[in-house]
Amino acid sequence: MQEHNNRRQITERERKRAIAYIRRRLILYAVVAGIIVLVLVIALSGRKNKQSAPETNTQPTSAADTTTQPTTPPGEWQELTMTKSDMAQGHLILVNADYAYDPEQAEDLVSVYEDKNDDYYVSSVDLSVSRTIMQSLNNWMEAFYQETGVNNVEIVAGHRTVEFQQYLRDRALENHGQEHADNYIALPGHSEHHTGFAVDLDTYYVETDSLGGFDGTGDYAWVVDNAWRYGFVQRYPLNKKDVTGISYEEWHFRHVGLPHSKIMYDNNLCLEEYIDYLRQYPFDGEHLLASVDDEEFEIYYCEGYNVTVPKDREYEISGNNVDGFIVTIRN
Repeated sequence: MQEHNNRRQITERERKRAIAYIRRRLILYAVVAGIIVLVLVIALSGRKNKQSAPETNTQPTSAADTTTQPTTPPGEWQELTMTKSDMAQGHLILVNADYAYDPEQAEDLVSVYEDKNDDYYVSSVDLSVSRTIMQSLNNWMEAFYQETGVNNVEIVAGHRTVEFQQYLRDRALENHGQEHADNYIALPGHSEHHTGFAVDLDTYYVETDSLGGFDGTGDYAWVVDNAWRYGFVQRYPLNKKDVTGISYEEWHFRHVGLPHSKIMYDNNLCLEEYIDYLRQYPFDGEHLLASVDDEEFEIYYCEGYNVTVPKDREYEISGNNVDGFIVTIRN
């Protein structure tokens, strides 16, 4: 009997232990299940927030130290109404066989002879360019002399009238024929020289009082490779005739200003290509951001005559002489 009672006590203890064990397991399962539910709630909430976040459009940085800014740029803006005449003003105007330019619109012409420094020559006291490029021209030629010790570059062409352009074309037709004239001499009214932003370079030798030509090689390669630092580009590059309509002219340079000259140089773009390139950066889309030395620039395009500009930052507006305006902001 005693043995029977002992067995009942053992069985009762085992039953209680089993029940306690089951309770502990149930509590553990409940805790684990609660943790799993909490993790799922957090994960689903994060996914929802991620899907609802606005997307930003970015592009890789190019060789010109450029990138883009997302749409709807911050800051205060105002809209200006421009005119057809305004569209033909500014350092980024395109002048070629398709887009004419009235030389009477050239901005504030000055005599190169009167304003030049001693680091280069000019072929005539009457040769003129836009006042806006004179400092850049002087800085460019001064830097070339300091770098190489050579100071015999001569400016042989600047601003031209329609009448003088006609004279040059007639002479080219008479002396060299139609093909040469079409390849090298723009039609009157369609020459970059009408703008006052273009110069032709040559070399002058005092000892023989003669010109030697400018081919951009040897010491003069520095002039070509560093023109962009002073806002100039070689306007009719090699292998771009199908785009510019003019054969390679190693001596012809055009001022477009920084940072545009750097972007064009780094990406091997002629002006026609660059004007088209900027159309992908409208005001209400991504803006092109460029860095030159320690300066930051923001660039965008406005189609038509309504131009949006910042209220609180320094900016420049240039027409493209085609269909709109390009705004360049110094940030």
